[in-house]
Amino acid sequence: MFGRRQLLVSVALAWLVGCAEDEDRRAAERVLVHHFDALVRRSYESALTDYDDRFYEGVTRSEWRSALADVVNKLGAFQRYDVSAFGLAYRKLAGPGTYLRFQCKVTYSKHTAEETFYLYRKQGSSKFKILGHQIDSDGLLLK
Repeated sequence: MFGRRQLLVSVALAWLVGCAEDEDRRAAERVLVHHFDALVRRSYESALTDYDDRFYEGVTRSEWRSALADVVNKLGAFQRYDVSAFGLAYRKLAGPGTYLRFQCKVTYSKHTAEETFYLYRKQGSSKFKILGHQIDSDGLLLK
């Protein structure tokens, strides 16, 4: 009997963890949707608000605003993205919280890109922020 009760508790805990992961994924994907919507509107200032303050320790807001504009100018208008990989990111650079990694195949009007986003939600916060963003596309190498 004890073994059966322990199994039921384990299944219930796994279900709860799975539900929390789905909720985290949906909350983080809302940041991606907002980010790409801002690129469509060429509202780079709005896109910059999706990034965590720690992101700007490696690049200034002005530099990243220019980089996002260059992405749109070289790759074309954003059309869609598909998440090709998703998972927990085992980074702890920003302190306690939830870290997620999204690898996306992004289609722009002229070229495609593989974009990797590292999102972070500080412990006790309800909102994810972009902590890291890598954009790989042959179209960025063209003049």
